[in-house]
Amino acid sequence: MDQPPCKSRRRWLRFSLRGLLIVTSVLAILLAWRMHHVRTSQRVAELLTEANVSFTPGRNEQPWHGIPALEPVRFTSLSIKRGVGANPSFLEAAEHLETLNTIEKVYLYGWTEDGSPEDFAVLAKLGSITSIDIDGGVDGDAFRPLIALTKLESFSCSGSSGYCSDDALALLLGMPSVKNVGLPQAEHDVPPELRRTRPDIDYFITDFPP
Repeated sequence: MDQPPCKSRRRWLRFSLRGLLIVTSVLAILLAWRMHHVRTSQRVAELLTEANVSFTPGRNEQPWHGIPALEPVRFTSLSIKRGVGANPSFLEAAEHLETLNTIEKVYLYGWTEDGSPEDFAVLAKLGSITSIDIDGGVDGDAFRPLIALTKLESFSCSGSSGYCSDDALALLLGMPSVKNVGLPQAEHDVPPELRRTRPDIDYFITDFPP
């Protein structure tokens, strides 16, 4: 009469060990994935520093916030100098940033001449970008790769050489996601026929008199 309870206890023990192994395996996989994410973000930070690209880390709201070993760097914005599209360190970093998908704002500086198509081609891979500010000018050929940025909402050109060619403006205004456009003289720098294609655009001045 005592035999059934013994079998029941052994069966419960076997189930518990199996469950423990499953839980342990799942936790090990999650930890390995998290550590890979941390190492990747650390590598990106090193590459951006090598390429002389400044970045702003975003706030991490995850439960492991404050634990360096488990908290990856969350990149939200970049400050990029002209010509970085040919920098091997930045090209490698961009591949990782494309996967991380956290970059929202990009500031391009030192562009006293037209923007480089190579630079824009790299940026076009970062699909999370919502805002681009250029200290300089851009023409249609250089801008064309950016039409791949389906989340881009704000674009502006500023500085003493800031301008956006009519070809670039036509491409920009043809992007449904764009809501705000900044130019030295705001809407006055946009041909009337182009303004009429997007009456919903909010224009703002980027250069103010001293």
